Amino acid sequence: MPEPLTEELKQFRMQFGAISGWIHLMITDVVMPGMNGREVAQLACAMRSDLKVLYVSGYTGEAVLQHRLLEPGVAFLQKPFTPDVLARKTREVLDNTKQT
Repeated sequence: MPEPLTEELKQFRMQFGAISGWIHLMITDVVMPGMNGREVAQLACAMRSDLKVLYVSGYTGEAVLQHRLLEPGVAFLQKPFTPDVLARKTREVLDNTKQT
């Protein structure tokens, strides 16, 4: 029996599904109330298979991996970061043809 849809999931599907046009990149925090960033990205990528994802967190990359919040090799940026660092990482993720 499938799990009932949570309110967060219903809201996400409604709002994300209503967006028309191209979305090339999703930037999401790893740790959030309700659904975590990985769950949000998985749902979004299921709806738009060409979507690329950049995860951000105040936790170190090592801590994120140790707690299995993300898989090795995903695009990750540790907070705090400058606008220039964000711009460079965004370009890197968008130019990477392997990551979706």
